[in-house]
Amino acid sequence: MNSKLNTKTKLLNSCNNKRRRFKKPWWSNDLTSKWNETCSAENQYLRCTNNSNKSALRTLYLNKRKDFDKLVQQSKRCYWHQCQEDLLYMNNNDSKQFWRKIGNIGIGNERQSAIPNEVVLSDGSVTNNLDSVLHKWKDCFYNLLNQSNNSDPKIVKDDLNLENIIVSDLLDNEITFDEVHNIVMSSKNNKSPGVDLIQSELCKNFLVIC
Repeated sequence: MNSKLNTKTKLLNSCNNKRRRFKKPWWSNDLTSKWNETCSAENQYLRCTNNSNKSALRTLYLNKRKDFDKLVQQSKRCYWHQCQEDLLYMNNNDSKQFWRKIGNIGIGNERQSAIPNEVVLSDGSVTNNLDSVLHKWKDCFYNLLNQSNNSDPKIVKDDLNLENIIVSDLLDNEITFDEVHNIVMSSKNNKSPGVDLIQSELCKNFLVIC
C-alpha cells in the first residue's frame, strides 16, 4: 500500500562539506567528506517512514559507514607509518629532533592545554598585551604572597587550632554498647580474621561481647 500512495520525500543536504577541526593528526578533507556522507545517509535512514525504502536506506548507510571506517583505518596506518619513517631518519641524523618528536607523540600531548596569554583588567576588559599580562600576574602573586594581616607564628597557630575544633554531640559522645553490638552483628561470616585471629562468628556470641 505504501508503494501506491503518494508520500512526502525528505531531501537532505548531502553536499555539506563543512570543515571540522578534529584534533587528530591523521584527519583529512577526504574523511570530512566521507563523514558528511555517512551522517546524511544515517539521517535519511532514521527519518524514513516508508518500509519499502527503509531497507534500501539502511543498506546504503551501512555501506557508507563501512567505507568511512575503512578510510579511517587507512589514514591511521599511513600516518603512523610516516611517523616511523621520520623517527628513523631523525635517529640517524638529528638526535635532538628525534627526542622532541618522541615528546610530541601520544594522547598525553593531545590533552595538554596551553595557558591563554590574556588577562582581565580592573575595568573588565580583556587584553593579551604581554607587558600588561606580566604586570597583572606580578600584582596578583605579590598580593597573594605578601599579606598585610598579622603573621605572628603564635597567633597563626592559635587561629588554626581554633578552626580545627569541631564540636559535635554525635561524634563526641562515648561509644555505647548498642553501637558495638550492632557493628559486630552486621559483620560478615566466613571471613579471614585480623591480627588478633578472632573470627566474626565468635564475636557474635553475646557472652563474648559482654
